[in-house]
Amino acid sequence: MIWLTDLQQDRSEWLSAYVQNFHRGEAALDGNQAWAVAVVQAETEDDRRRRGDMIRDFVRDQAVDMITEWPAEELAKQWVKYAWKEWGTRNTGYLAAGAAYHVLLGFTIANLLYGMDDIYNNFTTADRADELRRRFRAGRLQLQTADLPNEPLSYDGELAEAYRAAYLLEALSAAQVFRSYADGVGASRLIIGLADLLSGRGWSEAIESARKMADEAEQEAENELGHPPLIDRAVRLTLERLEIGPSPGEDVPLNDCAVLSSPAPLILHPSQSDVIAFDVQNTGNVAWAPHQGYALININDESLGASPTQTLTSEVPPGRIARWVIPIAAPLQAGLKWTEWQMAHNGEPFGPVMSCLVMVVPEGEVNINPGTLLEEWFNELIQQISDEFNELWVDLQQRFEEWLQGELERLEHEIEQWLQQELERLWREFWEELLRQCCGTSALAPATLLLGVWGINHRRRRRAKHGDRD
Repeated sequence: MIWLTDLQQDRSEWLSAYVQNFHRGEAALDGNQAWAVAVVQAETEDDRRRRGDMIRDFVRDQAVDMITEWPAEELAKQWVKYAWKEWGTRNTGYLAAGAAYHVLLGFTIANLLYGMDDIYNNFTTADRADELRRRFRAGRLQLQTADLPNEPLSYDGELAEAYRAAYLLEALSAAQVFRSYADGVGASRLIIGLADLLSGRGWSEAIESARKMADEAEQEAENELGHPPLIDRAVRLTLERLEIGPSPGEDVPLNDCAVLSSPAPLILHPSQSDVIAFDVQNTGNVAWAPHQGYALININDESLGASPTQTLTSEVPPGRIARWVIPIAAPLQAGLKWTEWQMAHNGEPFGPVMSCLVMVVPEGEVNINPGTLLEEWFNELIQQISDEFNELWVDLQQRFEEWLQGELERLEHEIEQWLQQELERLWREFWEELLRQCCGTSALAPATLLLGVWGINHRRRRRAKHGDRD
């Protein structure tokens, strides 16, 4: 986020330098362009100021009710400073469940606020929704632990209905938490687009994951509205209170994970060595044991000299974190390289995709300009697309010429047949009319017979002629 912010500020300064040094001739900006430059510079500076103001406003609102030795203003400043330092390069988007401002936010404020007013509103909505979720959950737990008769003889429908209402409200509030966090992130489309370029769609995937969790929470609530599983849940609670309980069963094995941190983009020289590291939490219900098919695999055939299959050295139980440290070597050719990895079990990937961008620059480069590297990479991509399009165009031209040649030959044959038929018809009508004028109708039958014989002989001669030519 800091790097992208500096890049935005750099671009504003580049515009200033251009206006100062190129104000004559064809290079000079016209009136509208100069006005646009002034607007961009003003908005860039205003964005930097508003970002800090919104962060302080959001945390200040929450800090008022907290018991602390610091006053609210000082606490807000310290919290913002800590957030920028702690989460500046971390992708914690997958930890959004149940989080609020005073814990690891599902989408860290430090990484997301980019000067848009509705981001603050979305975070505030998420916090209010989480407060409601906690209240509804407390109500549900209160019903769950309510005193029941010592020997209940019937199913308590009113208790089940109250439980159902609390459960639905809790689920819908949780969905609103996820969706508000996702909307808060998605509101800043400019920064998300640039961040995706460096993280391999990591931020967009985080937004999609939060919205997916929201949809699943709402769908689950809708499915259980008067659905038998809800009754089963209430019956199970009753059985637990009677100390009967169902027969124990095993959970369905589930492999899943969450990415807690990903490496920042690397700038390397050709053949230079380095390491990339991913912190991955086991969020499933099965332990990842060595020699049981669990591994981190490369999924885009760009492992940068590392083994495409990274194996475990120790067991990772559910809830624990595995740290993958992968030694890499930059390729010989300068450019941008993406390397993408994913957890897998027996070769079957699961969980989110992890990625890292490696910028390879020639030896001797001192001033590294990421903007220039990105521009070169885009130019290479455009050239590659252009080359592929040219190849496709040549192939289409060749196919069209072959098709056109076939169509012309077919059309020529059909026209020749039609002309021959018309010639025979006109010739026959001419002789019939001539004989009618000269000899009367009695001569038409023999004349028609003679014309038929002539037509047959004419076709034979023509076929023989074409056969000799072919």
